[in-house]
Amino acid sequence: MKYLAVCIVFIALAAGAAFANGGRSETEIKKLRTEIVKAIKEKNKKLLESRIAEEFTHTHASGKVDDKKTRIDYLVSGEETIDSLTPETISIRSFGKDLAIAQGRTKTSGTSPKTFQWTVVYRKSSGVWQMLLSQASPVVE
Repeated sequence: MKYLAVCIVFIALAAGAAFANGGRSETEIKKLRTEIVKAIKEKNKKLLESRIAEEFTHTHASGKVDDKKTRIDYLVSGEETIDSLTPETISIRSFGKDLAIAQGRTKTSGTSPKTFQWTVVYRKSSGVWQMLLSQASPVVE
């Protein structure tokens, strides 16, 4: 009986720690997303390079896949101007201390305003969160 009580306490503490970390991870991911949006608007290549993992891939609705360099070059090229990125919905789920998935729907304004449904996977490496992969599809209204 004592063993069962100890197990229940341990499980409750572990679940509480996981929940608390999930909240911290969500806050950190939201901060990272804000930094990335600012870097995109300001065409800050150096910040984007530090916040996007070397193994990063972005999958377009067409199936085209960009690597880190291709995606960053596009974002800072000026080919498309993004004035604002307004999230309509966002959901962030943590998986342990160093993996999170965000999904949402965002409206953009600029040269080509659109609404996108997207998914992004984030990984924490050496204490720093980075985008590991992303996928975005335009919403047909």
